[in-house]
Amino acid sequence: MNSGDQAFVGWLDLGADDQRRAREYLSQFNADNTLDELGFGILSDAFADVLFPATNTIMTRTRYLVFVPALCLIVEQERLTGQAAERRLTELENTRRDPMGV
Repeated sequence: MNSGDQAFVGWLDLGADDQRRAREYLSQFNADNTLDELGFGILSDAFADVLFPATNTIMTRTRYLVFVPALCLIVEQERLTGQAAERRLTELENTRRDPMGV
C-alpha cells in the first residue's frame, strides 16, 4: 500500500428482497437444465486446470494441506523454476509417498 492508501472494513447489508433475488439468481445455476450453449464452461475448466491445478479437487487428506505446501517451500528455497522445479517436486512427492504406503 502507498502511504496515502487507507485500509477499511465495510459491511454490506442487503434487504430481504435483495437477498431473495440473489438466491433466485443463484438457484438458476443449480438446475439440471442449465446449458452452456457457447461452450464457456469448457474454456473455463481448461484455464482453471492450467492456472490453478487441483483447486477443483476435493482434498480430504491432511497430507495435501501439510506435505505438499512444505515440499513447495523446499523447491522454492532451492530456487528452482520451470521444469527443474516440476521434476524436483515430483521427486520429493514420490519419496514421501512410498513410506506412507499411499
